[in-house]
Amino acid sequence: MVPLMHFNYKIKRELVKFPGFLTFTAVLTRSIPRIFLYHRFCDDQDENGQRIDGETFEWQLSQIKKGWNTLSLKEYITAKKEGKKLPKKLVVITVDDGYRDFYDIAYPRLKKFGLPATLFPTVNFIDGKIWLWPDRIHFALKKSERKCLSFEYLGKNFYLDSSNPEGHQIAWQQLSDFCVDASDTDKWSLISMLERKLKVDVPESPTPEYTAANWDQLKEMCQNGIEIGSHTLNHPILSRIPEEDVIQEVLYSKRELERRLPVCVETFCYPNGRLVDLNETVVQAIEKANYKGAVVGDVFKSKNRYKSLDRFRIPRMGITEDKVDFLWKLCGMEFLCRLQRPI
Repeated sequence: MVPLMHFNYKIKRELVKFPGFLTFTAVLTRSIPRIFLYHRFCDDQDENGQRIDGETFEWQLSQIKKGWNTLSLKEYITAKKEGKKLPKKLVVITVDDGYRDFYDIAYPRLKKFGLPATLFPTVNFIDGKIWLWPDRIHFALKKSERKCLSFEYLGKNFYLDSSNPEGHQIAWQQLSDFCVDASDTDKWSLISMLERKLKVDVPESPTPEYTAANWDQLKEMCQNGIEIGSHTLNHPILSRIPEEDVIQEVLYSKRELERRLPVCVETFCYPNGRLVDLNETVVQAIEKANYKGAVVGDVFKSKNRYKSLDRFRIPRMGITEDKVDFLWKLCGMEFLCRLQRPI
């Protein structure tokens, strides 16, 4: 028997090849905007599937260019807020974190096709003051000579074997899964413990593989079709930090971006971005800071239907290098299968 996951994928693959299928479903769902979520890019195909290579990204943009309309997130939210009529078959491209590989790989291709996008940089990551926590885990596992490790932390047993690429990815995922559900304090305590046990000294600033775009690059991009939104100062999960810290992360990141760049920052991206990672205190802080709207993460990963989302909880669809999956989402089948739609 073929596993259900593979069976469903085979159906998707055959359907997207069926004559007229993509056109029909795109027309059927033409009033529903596709808001796409990206993170990282690379020159060649990523063996772990966590980055999208430039050639695949260019192919994705070519598909969008075939009869789809595009807006920045700010343009989309403004139109919705003011009750303006939106174009049919709309795509909004959003990219989180602000890695240098967006500038090197994705930005030139967006510019080539004349397509807008919204980039959410993390301010202190741009300044080189912090690592993003998933990168610290990845770096420690990669650089340590100790490839096998077992330990217990807060009642959770970890068994890590990063002696090969597959094991490395499993180990990284196991640690990441714990961190996304932990408090900010517990998350960083675990990462510090991991680095000690692996005997890895992590540099103060990210190494080239994990580095961010710089301010000059951000300035160039925002003058050439890239909207800049905020992704906080330090990338914490906002519902798990004190309220005064939430205000600082939300408001000061906006002020710093506007001080350093010729932009008015009007959109926000929640770190981690699951609906369970938000609360009313966080959402109210976003609204009080005069953002026009905010995006959450890939809510389609959840089996549960989302309810009553607004412009401060705008859902997105995560995009990978998989061409079948991309066409499936672009044509609107993700919405039809789940009977869900964004605002």
